[in-house]
Amino acid sequence: MMTMSVFSQNYIHAAGLRGGVYNGFNYKNFFSNSVAFEGILLKPWKAFDLTLLVEKYHPVDRSRNFFLYYGIGGLAGFYDARYANILLFRGEMLLSDLNMNSAEYLLLSGLIGNLFTIL
Repeated sequence: MMTMSVFSQNYIHAAGLRGGVYNGFNYKNFFSNSVAFEGILLKPWKAFDLTLLVEKYHPVDRSRNFFLYYGIGGLAGFYDARYANILLFRGEMLLSDLNMNSAEYLLLSGLIGNLFTIL
């Protein structure tokens, strides 16, 4: 008798580097066949971001290679406000008008997307 196991993903750990305006590092770990944790560390110019997400994956039409996923998590970071060109209070005040040197933020983050694996 032959048995076969089918898993949602064909990898457990993944890591990568980002380049460009948002330089950084990604790491993903699957805790089960359909649930993953993802951490994203970004270093934009004069800033720093850390995003932590929990993601749920669903195969499309019993496919082993195409998945839809959604997730929720948080984003924390800071930036040097002296170099930011961000408007506050409905565009009435620039950060430079507040005489701030840096600003911190903590946000709720969500995502939805698709994934296609080749192997």
